[in-house]
Parts: sequence; C-alpha cells; structure tokens
Amino acid sequence: MLKGKAIDTIKTFSKEEYKRFEDFIASPYFNKSKRFVSLTAILKKFHPDLDSKTLTEEYVYGKIYGKNKFSYSLMKNLMAEYFKLCETFLIHDRVNRTLFTSTDNIIGLLEEYQMRDLDKAFNVRLKLAEDQLEESKFDSYYFDKKLAIVNFTLDNEFNKSSFKTPMVNAFIEKAFLELCRITNALYRNSNSIYYSSKEFNMSHENNIFFTFIKNIDINTILKQINFSNTENNFIIKIYLELIQLIRDQKNEKNYFSVKKLIFEKINYFSNLEKFSLLNILRNYCIDKIHDRNVKFKNEGNEINLKLLETVDFKKDKLDSLFGLIYLGTFLYAVGVKDFEFAEKFIEKNAPLLRNENRKDIYGYVRSYLEFEKGNFETALVLLSDIDAFNMVYYTKIKNLYLKIYYEMGYYEEAFSMLDTYKHFLDNKKILKESIKENLRDSIELFYKLFKIRSQPDKYSAYDVKEMEEDALSKSIETENLWILKKIKQLYKIVDS
Repeated sequence: MLKGKAIDTIKTFSKEEYKRFEDFIASPYFNKSKRFVSLTAILKKFHPDLDSKTLTEEYVYGKIYGKNKFSYSLMKNLMAEYFKLCETFLIHDRVNRTLFTSTDNIIGLLEEYQMRDLDKAFNVRLKLAEDQLEESKFDSYYFDKKLAIVNFTLDNEFNKSSFKTPMVNAFIEKAFLELCRITNALYRNSNSIYYSSKEFNMSHENNIFFTFIKNIDINTILKQINFSNTENNFIIKIYLELIQLIRDQKNEKNYFSVKKLIFEKINYFSNLEKFSLLNILRNYCIDKIHDRNVKFKNEGNEINLKLLETVDFKKDKLDSLFGLIYLGTFLYAVGVKDFEFAEKFIEKNAPLLRNENRKDIYGYVRSYLEFEKGNFETALVLLSDIDAFNMVYYTKIKNLYLKIYYEMGYYEEAFSMLDTYKHFLDNKKILKESIKENLRDSIELFYKLFKIRSQPDKYSAYDVKEMEEDALSKSIETENLWILKKIKQLYKIVDS
C-alpha cells in the first residue's frame, strides 16, 4: 500500500478540496510536470481512504513511468516533490478561502502595497484591516495584528516626511499594545511552566523566566494602574494579577481580586482567551481543593458554570476540554445532593460531548448519579456498558465499581478487582510516580475497608481509628469523603 506524507495529507481532503487540488495541480503556474497530473488522477480513484491493496508503489510507478524497471529512489523523489505541492496547495487554498476576511492576508497585502508605493490601494486595505479588528475581541492575535496596523500608520507618516499629524498618540497606542502583548505572554508562560512543573513534580523556579517574573514589582505597577483612567488598562491589570496569582499561591486575596475583574470584563475577550483566563482560576481552585480547602469547591463550581456560560466549546478546538467541565459541574451537583440539577445538566449538555467518548462519559455520570441515589444495581448495569477511554476514566470507573461492590456486599469481586487494579498501576510506565502513589494510597484504603467490613469480628475500634487517621493523612481527592464516611460506620460493627 502506498504510504507517505503526501498520502496522509490527501486523505484529509474532502471531495470538494480534492477537486480544487486537481485544478491546482493542472495549473502550469503551480505545476509544470504532467507526472503529477497523472498521479493526482490515479489517486482520485482510491480517494478518500487510499488504503486499497492495489494502490502500491509498483502500481503507481507502472502507471506513470510505463514498463521501466521499478526505481525506489525515483519513486521516493516523486512523492517528496508531490508532498511539497500538497503543502503549497494547503497554503494557497487557505489564503484563497479567506482572501479578504483574514486580517493576516490583508496585512500581507499592506506590506506589498507599501513596498510598491501604492497609496490608494494601501489606504483602502488599511481601513478594511482596522474595521475587521474593531469587531475582534482581545487576545494575543488581536494585540499582534493591531500592533502591525499601528506600525503601518507610523511608517506611512515617516515615509511622507511631513509629520503634520501628531504622532505621540500613535506611539502611546503602540507602547500600550506592546505591554498587552508582553503581559499576555508572561501570564501564559507563568501558568504553563508552573502547572506542568507541578504535574511532573519538578521545580519551576530555577530558570531565567521565573527569576525575571519574581523581580517584577507587580504590586507597585498595579497601584499605579488603579490611579489611571485609561480605557483598556484592565487588560494589563488582569494579566499582571494572574501572574501574581501564580507567583503567590497562598495569598487567596489575589484569587478573589482577579476573579472579580475577569468576571466583570470577560466579554471583552475572545472565545479562546475567555477559556484561558477562567481555566487559570479553575486550576487554582483545584489545587486548593486538593489541599482540603473546602470553600474552593463552591468557587470551582462557580468557575465551571462561568466557563459553560461564556465559552463556546465548539470553537477553537476546545471540544476535547468540555468533558472536564461537564464532569466537574456534575460531580459538584451530586456532592451537594442536588440531584435534580445534576439530572437536567447531564441530559442538556450530553450532546456537546465529543462523539468518540460521549457514550462513555455520559454512561459514567449516569451510573454515578444512580449510585448516589442508592440505586446500586442500576448503577452497576450502567457501568458495565462503558469503556475507559483514558487513564482518568479508568481510575474513576474502577473506584466507582469498588464503591458499588462495597454497598452491595460483593467482597470477593472487590478483592479481585483491587488485585487487578494494583498490578495495572505497577505495570503502567506512562503514569508519573506521584499519580501512582496517590492511586496506591486509595487502593490501600479500599483494601482495609473491605477487610474490616467483610470480617468485622477480627478487628477492633483501635484498628478503625488507625485506618481513619491514615485516611486523614492522605490526599485521595473525591474518594476521601466517601471512605471517611464508611470508616465512621465501621465503628458500629467492630469489637469495642
């Protein structure tokens, strides 16, 4: 079967795209080789799958070069050149589809017009670019493109050498946009480095970036901003306060200050920037919850609801992240026993989940809801019909099985699952050690819970007390409250 980068690319072409690709290859401006026209016609017969056993290198070579002896190097070179044409087509097709709707394209035209001294055309397109950005919301793309337009305006004034227009305002606008772009980059990098370092249990401070960040006197800058009446100063204020939040995690005042400002100004930002700003607040809440700061459960739920209210998860490739918000909102609702809201929420929002894992996420939350309602048999039936599509759901499904088994008295099944669970973790090399340790703690507590519950006459209140202290000393997140509740119940059935 024919393979290669060109084939992988062409597989992604829709029927309409392939037709445009044929026209592109047939154009002597882009391609002067008849071999590529022939190759495109050959591949069309096998498109879109391009996985037929007939479609081999030898088959294609024979169609193009006739009865000549097969040459691997000649075929390799042919496909390499073909891939370059595929790449050229992708760029050309993208530009052609968004010729005057993409600010990027118009800025490219502005550069050409300016070099050619085509002032009339330049001014028309400059106005179009300005109008398009007026309809845009704030994010790094906006700052970059707006800055490019301001620079064009300044260059034009310099080139005319008249300096009749006061240019100080343009320079101030340029400087402000530069600050927006810089602080945007700083908060994003601070967030990425901090949380990825934490995820892999590494130090985030021993690098030049955080050395730089730590030495910025953010408090003084924020005080000065508060005295300024400039219309869009809130942009820089939000970005600086987010850096402050990441830099000083213990100061909860930072969180409430920036949360208030973000909630007030959220609609000024683009869809992707909305998610970015709110997701940092969400990550902060998750950290606080892990530290058993109970009030941040309410905060985390409020952030999730704000994400659902303001972010369009169908755009900007955010659909893969919707499942996390869906699950988090649901778990909070059942945690406060608001089953009516949980029921309505999961039904209303299930269609927004990605097709490939909708059945499994929906099945899990339905099973969890039935478990919380005390319908253990129904929960077990629902759970048996879903698959774990990633490690997060593998552990969640296993833990839910164990809780159902406990409630239904299925002790043998539980011990068997715990053994499988433990061996799975021991053999799973892709999991980082800190996550494994957390899951092992959870498994150990489940083991003790089932041992005492299945043979209470062999244990005393002292054993239960020891287990309770062990559970309180460990951070096992969502299972902790349930396990602690079950430990309390054990006091009633063991020897005093």
